[in-house]
Amino acid sequence: MKEFFLISEIKAVKNSDGFVSLKSHTDNPERFFQLEEVYIDVYGDKRIFYIEFAEIAGKDIFVKFENFNSDYDVEFLVNKKMYVDSESLVELPEDTYFVHDLVGSRVVRASEEFGVIREVMSLSCHDVYVIDKPDGKEILIPAVKEFILEVDIPNKVISMNPDVDLGALDED
Repeated sequence: MKEFFLISEIKAVKNSDGFVSLKSHTDNPERFFQLEEVYIDVYGDKRIFYIEFAEIAGKDIFVKFENFNSDYDVEFLVNKKMYVDSESLVELPEDTYFVHDLVGSRVVRASEEFGVIREVMSLSCHDVYVIDKPDGKEILIPAVKEFILEVDIPNKVISMNPDVDLGALDED
């Protein structure tokens, strides 16, 4: 069974020529220029759509799908999620990870269970891991080398630096 990975959501119809505006979930908007096909969740089923043209204007990303030539043709796609399969994933630089690889990872600190990553928040300065602790509490940990010693994606284990004082981060 094919795996699918969320890369964007369709925000709006751009114009009467069938272009749609995207809300990107990727750090690399230029990747839309290399994509030939994407999958869109239509009525609970991932359907393949072929990209005819992509453009970036400022912070906005627009795409046009083959055989969708009017605003009427694409209006049903608004608010739909857009995915790629594993063959279309981009290669990441060292020490960079896909969010889907991090979510669900066990977090250990000094060989003890610390929690599980539930979400990754992307902030302007760095990412933040939202961790559910075994006691049911939530803690936010910066995804920086000072806090994170090792990321083991194949085993879904994140090792935290035991020497970092969590102090204010771990308060009720």
